[in-house]
Amino acid sequence: MCLIKDLSSMPDIEDLHRICKGIAALEIVMCQDHRYRYYFYNSNWGDNKEIFQLINGCGSVRSGCNSNMMILFCSDGCVINGFDNCSYDDEIYYTFDDDGCIQWHKQNDKEKENILKMKEIVQGLPDVFQEFIKKSLESIRTTFCIWKTKDGKWSRSNMVGTQKDGSAEMLDILDKNPQKYVDFCQWYYQKSIPVDLVEKVYNGEALTLEMIQRLNSKIEDLSSVKDELNKMGYPHTL
Repeated sequence: MCLIKDLSSMPDIEDLHRICKGIAALEIVMCQDHRYRYYFYNSNWGDNKEIFQLINGCGSVRSGCNSNMMILFCSDGCVINGFDNCSYDDEIYYTFDDDGCIQWHKQNDKEKENILKMKEIVQGLPDVFQEFIKKSLESIRTTFCIWKTKDGKWSRSNMVGTQKDGSAEMLDILDKNPQKYVDFCQWYYQKSIPVDLVEKVYNGEALTLEMIQRLNSKIEDLSSVKDELNKMGYPHTL
């Protein structure tokens, strides 16, 4: 199994943005109870900033390991911060000084080998993403962080080794292959959905009533689906 994500397989920002919105739109159709969804999209996180998020916390109604991911889309580019509980060193923590800078600490002086340290994970992150990473660290912590400026390439800290960090698993669904979401639905929702419809949504095509009914024939409240799609800015004909 791949332990860390191969960045050469990452889509460009435009494709990633479209896929993330498509996945979040599909989640709205597949599961009307937001407490059970894995993927969410906030098109109004800040001024011209949008957030895609994976939430799978032990404290929620979702099952499984505590893994979370936040993806920021903004005019400067894109940054992805993820947290995998199995890859986290509980002895490392951080505070913010009066200037808002991150200060890193350990609960004891004992050194551990081959442990991912948050300070190393975000080393080299461009200044334009610092506001986001501070908020993201406060809410989900980190075991991996990758970024791409508008005219740059996908990057990560050169201090990160080859330890498992959760990135391979969490980013796998974003590789432009609609079958990945079909497989996810079969695993999590125990539902088989047409891959051709998922591909259309991945490509940003407007959701129609017929498409929605083919994806989820048991949907109960179309008005709430319409409202949520409007809120996230995904096109539809409802």
